[in-house]
Amino acid sequence: IFFFFFINKENSSSPANRTLDLTMLVSTGGKVRSLREFEVLLNKAGFNLVDSWNVGSRLPFSIIEGAPV
Repeated sequence: IFFFFFINKENSSSPANRTLDLTMLVSTGGKVRSLREFEVLLNKAGFNLVDSWNVGSRLPFSIIEGAPV
């Protein structure tokens, strides 16, 4: 499985990350997650985190790859 998402850097409290997190919460009921949080979600869904690639320059866009357990 591949998906394109924002990755929040661990312990990052930059204004851009806080604004993005608030936007996700208000518009979708979700939140911006760290790579570790994505790994936990993938594991709960029966997948392993295979790899991730940072594809953004100003915002932390990433492609995340997961594979069935």
